[in-house]
Amino acid sequence: MSRNELIPKNIAADVINQNPITPQQMRVLLDDDPAGRSLKKIEKYGPPALLGVHFLTLATLNQWGDSLPSFGTLPPLVHNSLQAVHNFSVNAADSPALREHIPYISLDLAGTWGLISGLRGLLLGRTGKKIEASQIEVLQRIAEGIFRYEMVPDHSAVFVGNGDRIGELLQELLPLDQVMLYSHEKITSDVWQHIQQTGRQEEIFESLDRGDFKHAREAVLLPVKDEDMFLPDEIGHDMTLDEIRLMIDIFDAYSQERGIPQKEVVIVGSPAMSQTYIESNRLIDSSGIDAIRTTVRLDEMVAQLNEGRDENRQIKIIDPTELVMQKVMALANGRDISFISTEDSFRRYGERFFDALSQLDYKPTGEEAVNVIYNITDIPTQTTASTRDIVIIIDPKMKEHLLQRGVPAEQIILVPELVTTELGIEMMNEV
Repeated sequence: MSRNELIPKNIAADVINQNPITPQQMRVLLDDDPAGRSLKKIEKYGPPALLGVHFLTLATLNQWGDSLPSFGTLPPLVHNSLQAVHNFSVNAADSPALREHIPYISLDLAGTWGLISGLRGLLLGRTGKKIEASQIEVLQRIAEGIFRYEMVPDHSAVFVGNGDRIGELLQELLPLDQVMLYSHEKITSDVWQHIQQTGRQEEIFESLDRGDFKHAREAVLLPVKDEDMFLPDEIGHDMTLDEIRLMIDIFDAYSQERGIPQKEVVIVGSPAMSQTYIESNRLIDSSGIDAIRTTVRLDEMVAQLNEGRDENRQIKIIDPTELVMQKVMALANGRDISFISTEDSFRRYGERFFDALSQLDYKPTGEEAVNVIYNITDIPTQTTASTRDIVIIIDPKMKEHLLQRGVPAEQIILVPELVTTELGIEMMNEV
């Protein structure tokens, strides 16, 4: 990006003209201080100060005149040049002595400085107002999720339900112009778009256009809730199967409408996520006992959709539970596994944990045991974890607390970290 493209007044012009700007330009614009563009104190008070010097030295000369030291005599060329300048203000020094020129030099400087500062202040004031107006407009559009961005080619378009820790983490780890979040609820990100799942197709397409979806490499769907990122149940997602299917249909329709290839689609959630449909003939049995129930799983739906898609545009599922359980089994290394949590957490996750362990066919090979700690929130985990435990957490900030308690880094499983790594994105900083 060129230097001119990062000048606040140029960015403000693009905003006013409804042109898309990059997240980097957005940040430069919002970080600019229009008030700081006004004249500095020295520019405000310099000319009056020089004017004061003029009157003071002129009064001193009139009072004491030749009794004052001359401070040296100016060469004829310098004396005549200064006389020519003094003549602009209808003044002239009485002799080549420097003392005679001081009042008029200060007067000339005061006038010149005042003129330059006044013009500069006028220009800066107009620029500052223009920037301030564009800043207000940008903040309003960001809050509403309708700001128009220019993203880098092959960025990630991430679709969240009600906000998602993985989406936030991706934006923390990567440059601003590499991850665009889309949500149907208001979220706190500066780089996001509000997108309706229902409504006119062109309105939805306009939301995708504002987020520069055309240049995204893939669409990442994050339907799993934060607290159920690991071991989700049937209500552990904030998108239904139908909503996921609808979003995929929207991506495909948009690509066809805009004349671009289908987007790769990645879904982060449980393959066993399901939805049940009921078919009943009330004329035969209004109780619904004889109703026909059909349950569709996420992995079944994806397999069906992939049959009609290009090999390079297949829909993929990333299962956080499988990622975590594989890591748990590797760390347990044949030891007997005990699951430790609060009572509420055990009721919620206990059975699912051991079911997942059984499905992966984990079998202890010795008598030694190891504890695996996981809770609905990370706070009980932080307070109960010991140096020998395998600890599963959701919040990246909690990792530092566990390290301070002496839990080895290799025994801490940060679920969003596993997911982002599976997405092909390395953690760029140690949490």
